[in-house]
Amino acid sequence: MNAIRKEKLKDGVLASLKDAILGGELKPGDRIVEIKVASDMGVSQGTVREALKELEHFGLIENRSYKGTYVKRFTKKDVSDAYDARLILELFAVERAAETISPERLDFLHELMEKMNDAAKKGDVNSFVDYDVRFHEAIVSTCGNEMIVKLWHLANVSLWTLVATNLGKRSLKNLAARHTDIYSTLQSHDPQAVKEAMRIHLLELRDEMVEKAEEV
Repeated sequence: MNAIRKEKLKDGVLASLKDAILGGELKPGDRIVEIKVASDMGVSQGTVREALKELEHFGLIENRSYKGTYVKRFTKKDVSDAYDARLILELFAVERAAETISPERLDFLHELMEKMNDAAKKGDVNSFVDYDVRFHEAIVSTCGNEMIVKLWHLANVSLWTLVATNLGKRSLKNLAARHTDIYSTLQSHDPQAVKEAMRIHLLELRDEMVEKAEEV
C-alpha cells in the first residue's frame, strides 16, 4: 500500500508542475527548487525528485550542472527544428500509408478522431493530446518502415503536441477538426492529396509555435 501511495503522490506532483509550466505560472528560465516544491506540496524531496526526472525526460525542464533545475526555454530554432524533422518523417509515412492502409486501420483512425472530439468537448487536454499523438502514430506505423517509426518517436511528438495544445491560439475543437482532411484523403488512397493535407497540418502548427517561441 505504501508503494502505491508514493506513486500517486509522485503523479500528483508531476501533474501540478506540468500544469504550472504549461499554464505560465512557472515561466521559461525559472528555477525549480526541489526542497521548496516539497515543502509547498507537503511531500518528500524524493517524491519531487522522481517527478522532476519525468519532466526532464519529457523535455519540459533541464538540469544544469552545479546550477540546479530550470524550466526549459524553447527557442524559435528548437520549434522549427522539431517540426521540420517531424514534417520530413510524416510526409514520407503518410504517402506510404495512403497506398497500403487497411479498412481496419482507417476505422481505428476514425475512432481516435471521435475520442479527440469527445475530449475537446470535455476540455480534457491530457486525453486530447494522447489521442492526437496516437492518431499520428497510427499513420506513421502503417508506412512499413521501422526506422521511420523509431525516428518519429525520437522527435518527441508528445511534448510538442502538448505544448502546441496548451500554448497555441486554437481551441481543442478546432485542433480536433484539423485531422479531418488527413483522414478523408487517406480514405481516398490519394498519396499526393494526403501529403498536402499533412503538410498544411504541420506547417500551420510550426508557424504558430515559432511565433510564440523565444528568439535564439
